[in-house]
Amino acid sequence: MGDCYLNGSFPVVDFSNGGVFTGIIAAADTALGMLDARTRIIPGHGPIAGDQDLRRWREMLATIHERVNKAVAAGATLEQVKAGRPTKEWDQRFPGSFVTSDHVVEEAYRAVRSGE
Repeated sequence: MGDCYLNGSFPVVDFSNGGVFTGIIAAADTALGMLDARTRIIPGHGPIAGDQDLRRWREMLATIHERVNKAVAAGATLEQVKAGRPTKEWDQRFPGSFVTSDHVVEEAYRAVRSGE
């Protein structure tokens, strides 16, 4: 899957080249539709993974997106969304991640604000 999936990290959303937070979720959905329990996934970073690893990662992204969407619908600014810590239960899981939770929240916020 290359950089469409980072095992042990938040995702990189390359907005400057057309990347969108929801596109990362869609890529995970596409991959999940093509594999089974025997499939091994080679991520862009991190150890080889299986279908359950990718499923949990995808659910994390969907949960973050849902939380950001709810906050934006309630009128929250980006700084207020960040202060609400929509990534809180994953922040400590990725201590060595080069992708920060702020980046993930900013990209989820950008996707929600643009209607993605």
